[in-house]
Amino acid sequence: MIFIDKEDLEHPKTKVLASILQNFKTSRLLFLTPMKPCENFMKAVSNIPNAKVINPKDFNVKDAIKNDFTIITKQALSELELIIDSREKEVYRNKRLPRPVLPMDALLGYSPTDKVDFFDEVKKEIEQYPFNPEKEVEVYSKSLQGYLEKAEEYAKHKAEIQDNPDIMWVNKGQ
Repeated sequence: MIFIDKEDLEHPKTKVLASILQNFKTSRLLFLTPMKPCENFMKAVSNIPNAKVINPKDFNVKDAIKNDFTIITKQALSELELIIDSREKEVYRNKRLPRPVLPMDALLGYSPTDKVDFFDEVKKEIEQYPFNPEKEVEVYSKSLQGYLEKAEEYAKHKAEIQDNPDIMWVNKGQ
């Protein structure tokens, strides 16, 4: 790996870039450039057969291993770190929930705020119903309602079994 300050070229000339890269004539080169690289550099490198240019979003280890040298700019490295940190945060979150804005979003042009926040919608719906803590709560969820019914059935059945004198209990009451 070779780290350079920046990839800027004054003129879009392949000859200029080839003279800079003369020590790497037969080597396969991978350039990791910022998301918005210098246009002159991109034009100049397009005519160099042993060079490949990628941005931090498309970078992977396989490309780095395939090439003899990986030339990374300072800005590309900081963008790559930003993307890796953001992806790590993305991996460990609940995918069903809308996510907060991550540092890489501006860099990659993502807009996670386009999704509707499911919990905000539920909160709006719940706020329509008045809540009195002194009254008994009614459950409207079918799955939760079924769970509560089974819990009540189990409690009745348990009481019947515990009061049965024909059943011998071991360690009862401990």
